[in-house]
Formats: sequence, C-alpha cells, structure tokens
Amino acid sequence: MNFIIRDASGVEHGPVDEETIAKWVDEDRVTPETPVRNSLINTWKAAGDLKFLLERFSEQEKRRAAAESSAKKSARAVKSMAKSFVNNKETGTMFRHKHIPEYATTGRRLLALLCDLLLVFIVGCLFFSCGMYYAHDLAGKYTDNSRRMLAEKDNMVLELKHQSGKKRKRRRVTAEQQLLHLKNSEKPAAKEEAGITEKYFNDAANEVNMAVKSQQKIYKLHKDNLNAEYPPYTCADKRGGYGISSVWIDKTAAEKYVCLGAARNDARWIKVSILSNIFTWCLVILLGIAILYYGLTLGFFAQTFGMWFWGIFITRKNISEVCYFRAFWWTVLMFLTGILMPFFNYLLHRGLHDILSGVRIIRVGGATKEE
Repeated sequence: MNFIIRDASGVEHGPVDEETIAKWVDEDRVTPETPVRNSLINTWKAAGDLKFLLERFSEQEKRRAAAESSAKKSARAVKSMAKSFVNNKETGTMFRHKHIPEYATTGRRLLALLCDLLLVFIVGCLFFSCGMYYAHDLAGKYTDNSRRMLAEKDNMVLELKHQSGKKRKRRRVTAEQQLLHLKNSEKPAAKEEAGITEKYFNDAANEVNMAVKSQQKIYKLHKDNLNAEYPPYTCADKRGGYGISSVWIDKTAAEKYVCLGAARNDARWIKVSILSNIFTWCLVILLGIAILYYGLTLGFFAQTFGMWFWGIFITRKNISEVCYFRAFWWTVLMFLTGILMPFFNYLLHRGLHDILSGVRIIRVGGATKEE
C-alpha cells in the first residue's frame, strides 16, 4: 500500500510505501501530526492513526524527550556561566585587591632554583646510572679475553711470589753451604746444625706470612699500568692489584683505559674516550630534559615545582600569561646568564634573562582595607 505525505510547508511527497514512511519516522521527517492519505483515497488523516507506525512513534517520542532534557541542562549551564561572568561584585572580604603582584626577592628565586635543581639532579643520577651500566656492559664485550694467563710483569702478586721465592732459594743455598762446612769441620756441630735448620724454617715461615699480608694489601690498592705495550685484558683483575678507576695506558696504540670492574678473570676495561662520549651524551640529554621541564611547566602552569613551592610566578611585563616560546627562550637565557641574576635582581628587581626575554618573576600577596 502506498501513501502520500504532506510536510509542514504544504508540499506533498509520494506516493511511498510503508517501509519508506517508517524510515522517515526514524529520521524525524514524519511526526504523529503529519497529514497522510492513501494514494487511492483523497481523505487526509494524521500519521499517528496508522497502526504500523505506532511503535516507531513511541521510540520517536523517547528520543525527543531525551533531546529536550539535554538541551535544558545545556541551557541552564550556559545561563549559570553567563550569570557568573556578569555578576562579578565583590563579596565580603578583608582584601581591597585580591592579587597584588610584587617582585620576587633574590632569596625566594634562589630557593626555588635549588628545589628545581634537586629534581634535575635526581633525574641526572638516574641517567648517569644508566650510562654507567651501559659502559660496564660495553667494557665486558670489548675487553680482550684472549690472554688467559697473567703476564708476570703485569701482576704484582706473581711478582711478589717470584721475589720471595728467590729469597727463599738463596737462603736455602746459604744454609746448605753452612751445613756442609760444619760437617767437614772437626768440631761437634749438632746443636749448631739444629739451630741453623730451625732458623731456616722460621725464616721461610716469615716469608710466607709476609707474602700473604702483602697480597691482602695489594687487593686494597688501585694499581695503574702506565707503560703497557698492549691493551688491558680480562685477567688484569684484582689479583694483579687492579681495581675500579685503575688506569692502563697502551703506549703502542696511544690509548688510555680505565677499569670499571676487577672481578677475577672478568676485568672490564673501557677506553677513556668512549666513557667520555657516554657521559657527554648523558649530560646533553639531561640538559634537554631540564629545558623541557622549565619550558613546559612555565608555559602551561606559569611556574615550576620550585616556584610553586615558594609562591612565585612568571608573567609578561603587563602581568599576562607567558606563552611556550617565551618560556623556552627565558629558560635558555637563564642557563646562559643565570649566574648574574642576584646582582641584577638586587639593582633592577629583575634578572638579566628576565629583561632580555621581557618577563617578570612576581609573588602574590594581599593588602587589607586598612592599608
């Protein structure tokens, strides 16, 4: 069955089938009051009288009610906001001016800077720890492990053992010569022989004790090898007296190394140039983070954490907000000329970087009506 629809302006549409009319109801083009007639009958009636559209009109009514409720809430919110902007009369307060800007003192600025530097220092410790971990891992990969035996001239402990062994050998030969001389003599030499033998063993025991004490002392020392003919290797460890921060200079390749670990058979040496590059990158990244920290917090909140703690703000000269570009520019100038801030702030109440970037550092106070 086909129908003809008449809209609010009196224009007729159709003929259309039942499915099309139902779709128009969902699109709110047809309401229960919309005139409609059968295409074969010239009698108009309301669309709400069509039984197959009753369910559709029920859903349409729910949609309209929800839309009206949302519109009323929005209207109330807008009305409330407009009222708050228009009705800005002062309520009962002891302050004549709510915000009186004053230049921040040098002490407050320095204390705020100290708080911010403390935060940057904590982040810096984290970055440098990561850098040291990376350097330690890199040293473990590139330290020469082809030498599995310690060269005698590179190892203090073996050198000590070698020297003490030579002394014991010389004393043993001397004792044997004395014993042979006594045996060939006609004098009774039993007691003397026993005394010499006892003295020899006592001296040998003393040598062993001295070697042990010297070896323990060597473990606590940091030994530097400044005249090496080859790069350091994994066996140049604590047994050789090396420790963390020990220096090794390879004269053949003109390279300088520093020890980052002296574990037994797992010493870790790294070139000073590589370690310097790692620290330089950590410092550059930390500087970038510090600039971002200052620039973003000043541009978004008008104060850093330290400035918030001490109650100071950054503004333009006309006490308006500072945008991101000006905040970053102020940060860069602060790193370059910040050391002059106390002098300029004492004379002009503004630092040199404040003047060059066109900002003011202020604190907020209040004045009572009696003042």
